[in-house]
Parts: sequence; C-alpha cells; structure tokens
Amino acid sequence: MGVIYLWQCNKCGYSLEAYLGYGMNGIFPEGVTKAAREGRYGKELKTLLTRYPGAVVDGEDAILQCEHCYRYEVRPLLATYLPVMEGSERENYAFFWDSYGCLAESYRFFRDYEHRCRCGHRMWPIYEEECFAGLPCPYCSGTLKPKEAGYWD
Repeated sequence: MGVIYLWQCNKCGYSLEAYLGYGMNGIFPEGVTKAAREGRYGKELKTLLTRYPGAVVDGEDAILQCEHCYRYEVRPLLATYLPVMEGSERENYAFFWDSYGCLAESYRFFRDYEHRCRCGHRMWPIYEEECFAGLPCPYCSGTLKPKEAGYWD
C-alpha cells in the first residue's frame, strides 16, 4: 500500500501532491523489469538488463527534483538490483515486496537510473524520509510543509 502526501508552500501557496511507494495496482518489480527489457525506459536500461539477465528494476514511486529548474515529479525509481551471489560481501537487500510473494530471493543494489527533466538536466530522488523535514519551494524561497493525506492501492 502506498502513501499519499500533500505539501504546501508556507509563502506562495504552491502545492505538490505525491502518491509514493507501491499501490496494489502499481508496477511491481516484475512488471517494471519487463517494460524496461522492452525498452520503455530507454536504451541504456534495456542494454543493462540484457547484460545482466537476473537483474530486476525497482518500480517504487518516488519524488524527483531537477537540479536546474527545481521542478518536482513523481516517477518510478528504476534503480537496478542484482541477485545476491554466494560469497558476496556487498550489502543485501530483502525487499518488502517479498511479503507479497513476488520475489523469493534477496537482491543487492547495483545502479541508480539517471532520470532527466523536461529541461534536459538530471533529476535526483528525494526519499520519503527526507520529505518530512519539508521541501524547498521551486518558485519562491519558502518551504513545502508535508501532510499525510491518505493511502492508495
């Protein structure tokens, strides 16, 4: 189940609504990985998945912010994970979607996806934990204060 948040600027009134995480109708790793293998998320990710056939792609919805124009967008994270191999000393990640029975193995982080804004510059994820302190307003010098608005499936 995903969480809906609403942020509102304390100066100019700009607001941002975001459906974060996974909803039951959202794209779980199998679906987003299949779409990435078909090229839906670009040639680079498709090539990476061809090179690493056991890899999966994370479809969790996250807030991204452009490093240039400061625009916010909610998109799937699209980070890539590889199956943990015996003897690996890297940190293991047992994802919560295991509880849904979607993945039975543990995976480790491999690579972030490089999201691009409409203006052509890089967008960086703002993780849910970071959002609680407030986000900088993209239009003025105010702060977007968060409110939990509900849950989504």
